[in-house]
Amino acid sequence: MAQQIRIHQPFRKPDESSKGEYIWYGPGGKKGEHATQTIERWSGRGGWEVSEFSNVEGYFDKENLDYDPDNPFLQTTTFVSKKELLEALAAIRVVVTEDQIEDPTEAEDEMFARWATAYGVEKLAYFGGEEEFVDSLP
Repeated sequence: MAQQIRIHQPFRKPDESSKGEYIWYGPGGKKGEHATQTIERWSGRGGWEVSEFSNVEGYFDKENLDYDPDNPFLQTTTFVSKKELLEALAAIRVVVTEDQIEDPTEAEDEMFARWATAYGVEKLAYFGGEEEFVDSLP
């Protein structure tokens, strides 16, 4: 039986958020070694850019030409389109109304971003993503 999406899902709230950007830190918070960031991107296809950050200091040989010790965090990023997310929600029998799609409330926007984050993290685990080294967590 399908269920309509509800804004009060049992998800962890972001550690930081501003309009269209959400960040969850791992153990240790901002000074820790892991984070996940989701940013709404509505130009072009429309959707969310999901990035995972991991401290990789000590995992690479100093001679590795791709490693920069001044940028010890690996950022891996993927894109989750709105269409892709809605198809994934339908596949697990979550019904989203036309009103929620066309004119979501602020709480529904945040819920879509959280669903996109969960889906994006799974995409990164399975397919990987674009990688770059950065100097800190977001």
